[in-house]
Amino acid sequence: MATYSTDQIRNLVLGGHSSTGKTVLMDALLHKAGVITRVGRPEEKNTVSDYEADEKERGHSIYSSLCHFNYNGIEINLADVPGGMDFFGNAVGPFHAADMAIIAIDAVRGVEVNTRRFVKLAQDVGIPCVFVVNRMDVDHANFNEAVAGIQESFGVHCKPFAFANANGPTVASVTTILDDPKLSRARSDFVETAVEADDELLERYLEGEELTQEMLNSVIPKAMLAGKLYPVMPLSLAKDVGIDTLLDFIVRFAPPPTARAVKVLVDNEEKLIKPAADGAALGFVFKTIIDPFVGRINYFRVLSGVLPAGGTFYTAENERAEKSGAMFKVVGKDQHNVEHLMAGDIGAVSKMDTLGTAGFISTEQHKYELAGLKFPSPMVALAIEPLARGDEAKMFQSLRRIGDEDPTFKADRNRQTKELVVNGMGTLHIDLMLNKLKAKYGVKVITRQPKVPYLETITGRAETRYRHKKQTGGAGQFGEVAIKIEPNERGKGFNFVDEIVGGVVPGQFIPSVEKGIAAVMEEGVLAGYPVVDVTVRLWDGKSHPVDSKDIAFQVAGREAFKQAVTEAKPTFLEPIGMIEVTVPNEFMGDIISDLNPRRGRIIGSESQGNFQVIKAEVPYAEVANYSNDLRSMTQGVGTYTLEFLRYEVVPSHMRDAIIAQAQKEREAAK
Repeated sequence: MATYSTDQIRNLVLGGHSSTGKTVLMDALLHKAGVITRVGRPEEKNTVSDYEADEKERGHSIYSSLCHFNYNGIEINLADVPGGMDFFGNAVGPFHAADMAIIAIDAVRGVEVNTRRFVKLAQDVGIPCVFVVNRMDVDHANFNEAVAGIQESFGVHCKPFAFANANGPTVASVTTILDDPKLSRARSDFVETAVEADDELLERYLEGEELTQEMLNSVIPKAMLAGKLYPVMPLSLAKDVGIDTLLDFIVRFAPPPTARAVKVLVDNEEKLIKPAADGAALGFVFKTIIDPFVGRINYFRVLSGVLPAGGTFYTAENERAEKSGAMFKVVGKDQHNVEHLMAGDIGAVSKMDTLGTAGFISTEQHKYELAGLKFPSPMVALAIEPLARGDEAKMFQSLRRIGDEDPTFKADRNRQTKELVVNGMGTLHIDLMLNKLKAKYGVKVITRQPKVPYLETITGRAETRYRHKKQTGGAGQFGEVAIKIEPNERGKGFNFVDEIVGGVVPGQFIPSVEKGIAAVMEEGVLAGYPVVDVTVRLWDGKSHPVDSKDIAFQVAGREAFKQAVTEAKPTFLEPIGMIEVTVPNEFMGDIISDLNPRRGRIIGSESQGNFQVIKAEVPYAEVANYSNDLRSMTQGVGTYTLEFLRYEVVPSHMRDAIIAQAQKEREAAK
């Protein structure tokens, strides 16, 4: 396989809303480059990037995929990422590995909700965007209207680089502003926008100097990187129109890896790293898969230096050096072995079990972290348990592997509810992950809505005494304690105070009392939720010279605490989160009207083009099924994030309902 220098490499990511033709565009580019002999179609289940079984079955992308090809002497690495909201997390890593984003837009539907998310992601990462308006061959397609919509959403710096010779089904070719004298006005508009990024060229241009092609080749990438230029061009995959124009644009104007530095935290110190072949070897992992035959495969970008196949590297954990397996470039599922990967290049490595997504591979032992890397928070949760007893260990291990492949899928045991809860971006996302758990790892599970993670606490004071006395014919058990309880400051947890005077409770048994109380606090008193924010004062008690022992005082402390809690005005705390709902303007009123009866407190709203971001504080109990409800209210285009803020006391009318539900569940468990 040919070797390319860093400045001959272009790293691109292909994003956009669902059903804008990204997957077919990947095939079309590979076909033009001579990598494949025909362009695949999702409905025919033969595209290069949608090669997983569940992608073929559903007819759309679920995972990100990577391809490489050569065009006119330039090595192009292109990642195709899914456009569905449930799988947006799979786009984050590839965007951080790319130097330019190609954003696909449907010519009729225009800018959609995930179009905005992809553009914002590119802006957050610091890479430029190029818009391709696809399906210019369909009825009602109008490139000028599409451009106007893009400019309304993302600003006047979005400028056409090319035009279709006609709108609608008759489209047959695309002409760039650099090649057609009839497009002189559009060319001037484009060039004027580009030269704003270079003060010297701007001055020369304003003085009437004609810019050479070399000047344009220099200033256009610079303007794109500065966020001052967003080229737009038409495309018709069905008619094979515009693909050559896009490829030529990539070769001439897409920035190479050397055009920008990557911000990395090295041992918690911020550093900018530019790719250099003579630098320290360092790679960033943006995707991990676990192949049933090969094992763990990590896709990574070489940030600096040269990484050889079979080399010895430190991984993200930095605990030990590890020898890598094969290194390869990929085209979908096909792997092409390489001896090494140069600075700026993208490939994959096998057999590094301590390496995973967002991790680093290096020849130097440091703690690395990519600055600004943030995966979206999961929005939907389900409680699960294995259908077959004895599958618990297998289920935990399999869920961990699935989570290694997808950072937005998480599985954790909830301390408050004692449930194993899986979290994902949406119900479809979780369904697919659990299908993978069954198909790939042979584990079937039962699912249900997770309990709200309430906490128990007290709002008053109480004093109680409890004696534990047990005679069994042999050695007995005796322990008596007197305690006072009162609320502790919110968030301060459990405070145990020893006020024993005169040794009425021997010193060796005081920790036993605390241990018994702590055990009850973990188990709960009212409804099985942990008790928090309580101060307990042990002030009196009695002991027996023979029968007093550790277990006796544990029991005495436990039972005294239970009794005291019931007398100290007990209540529940519920989790409150900050919800941010992003919807088109026309749905704003519906969202606010829906949040009010959910006990939501509207904090404010922010306009983002044709969309509104509504912020509110809302109890978790009121948004358990919000993902489905939001999609129903907004015709599938609304999105939201929910981040935990704090715990608050539940309304008094909810207390008895929570206790009754817990009692019902205990009886059902019996």
